Amino acid sequence: MNKLIVFVILLLHPTYIKTCREYYKQNLSLKRKLFTSGILHEYSDVMKFQECLRYCKKHHCLSFSTNTETGLCRLYSKIFNDATGAISQDGVAYYYQWSDTCLGWRQSCSPRPTGEYDIRRVSKQDEPQHVLCDMDIAGGGWAVFQNRFDGSVSFDHNSYSNTFGNFSGEFWLGLDMMKTMCYDQPCEARIELEDWQSVRKFAGYSNFHVGWWGQRYQLTISGYTGTAGDSMGDLNGMKFSTANADLDMSAGTNCAKLGQSGWWYNDCGLSNLNGPYTVDTGTEVDNAMTWWTFHGSYRPLKKSRMMFRAIYNN
Repeated sequence: MNKLIVFVILLLHPTYIKTCREYYKQNLSLKRKLFTSGILHEYSDVMKFQECLRYCKKHHCLSFSTNTETGLCRLYSKIFNDATGAISQDGVAYYYQWSDTCLGWRQSCSPRPTGEYDIRRVSKQDEPQHVLCDMDIAGGGWAVFQNRFDGSVSFDHNSYSNTFGNFSGEFWLGLDMMKTMCYDQPCEARIELEDWQSVRKFAGYSNFHVGWWGQRYQLTISGYTGTAGDSMGDLNGMKFSTANADLDMSAGTNCAKLGQSGWWYNDCGLSNLNGPYTVDTGTEVDNAMTWWTFHGSYRPLKKSRMMFRAIYNN
């Protein structure tokens, strides 16, 4: 009886394809292409560059070539050493190495370790964006947008639009990049935290988005799950405040000045992961790197790693 129940559950549960290798192994003709020529798909009547690019995004290919005169669009499971290899092979007009997200790299047909990757967005005119992708935590495919662990980089800035720090140490990815990478697709967020007693907890959010500059990088965040408690749910809809741009909801306090950092402050709120790096002495600190629900108080944390990941619906 138990075996029958398990069989029915497996039958009804939709199959989730984790990698393109698993996907193409289900189709013998595509499998032959995948492991011989490296071609995932061919489309013979694609007259627009953007359409071929869209197919590549859909199938998580690593590169694509397109000839808008003949309509030939090819998606590849490999990366060429240079563009001329693909052009001489296919006689194409354009060639691009492509992945639009860290998850796209993670779901590619080759193992992808945690490290730095180029993300290309939207169109052939866009320059690739360099990001740190975490491929290990909770299935991988996360773009890291904040990393703190030793206090070597100051997070007290008047502008957080651009990247500061470096990917081998502490850094902030930049609000412009965060907005760009999630503007046309749903994203989720995950925040890894550790205190000075080496206790680790996390907070996950199923809906995460940052608005553009004209919206003052307004935060959309909801759908909490995790062990650290929800210290950012009250920040949904908040604009990003800095000491010289007070956009918080507190009538009598400039929260960014008080917290000595830029953040999506509400009425100052329950979290400030960009706050000053401070050693925990067992007492509350008003202006430190804090997540109130971790301890139920404003005690400083030792490590913070904030990430977001695209949500693919196909």
